[in-house]
Amino acid sequence: MSHWEGIVPCGLEGREVASVETLLRRQGLPPAEPDALMRLAAAAMVSHFEEVFGVEARAPAVGDLTFARHVAEAEAGLGVEVARRGSGVV
Repeated sequence: MSHWEGIVPCGLEGREVASVETLLRRQGLPPAEPDALMRLAAAAMVSHFEEVFGVEARAPAVGDLTFARHVAEAEAGLGVEVARRGSGVV
């Protein structure tokens, strides 16, 4: 990974760039499939985020991620109707 040596991760001097696979190997964990590595990395990231910010993360419900919900909230908060294709609303 010598081609990454010139990167200063997040502006933190003295910190090295490594792959998730390398970090897990350093912890003595066996190799894992990419999907498993991503799940492990995501779980660790969420855990540290919760610890640093003193919050509890939760998985969003499907309704939390819909465009329609965001449009409705924008309309309610602004007192306007958001233009939709073919609706004639401007």
